[in-house]
Amino acid sequence: MCKRARGISFALGYGEPAAAAIADAFARDDFRFADYRERLLAHPLFKQLNIRTWLARYAYLLNYPIVVRVGWSLMRLLLRFTPWRNRDYVPARLPEFRLTPTAESASSDADAV
Repeated sequence: MCKRARGISFALGYGEPAAAAIADAFARDDFRFADYRERLLAHPLFKQLNIRTWLARYAYLLNYPIVVRVGWSLMRLLLRFTPWRNRDYVPARLPEFRLTPTAESASSDADAV
């Protein structure tokens, strides 16, 4: 994987809470986005990002290569006991895309006619 593209998943992750905030703004006709920060902080992707940021800050404080190597070795060991041991694990739920109307919306449309 290209080192420059490592943060792309987090960048794309902003889409879900941003879209929810925009939809909510239209629904309430209120475009101040006063709760946008809280939406981001409550989103699972950003909770994970906070943990990664915290870990990175401490990792950069360690200026000794041997300590960093030992730290990464310990991290590999610890990861075996987390969901990240599965290479297919996705930390946030995937969005549901529907290209056709659902059965519920189709039946409600038929009732309206």
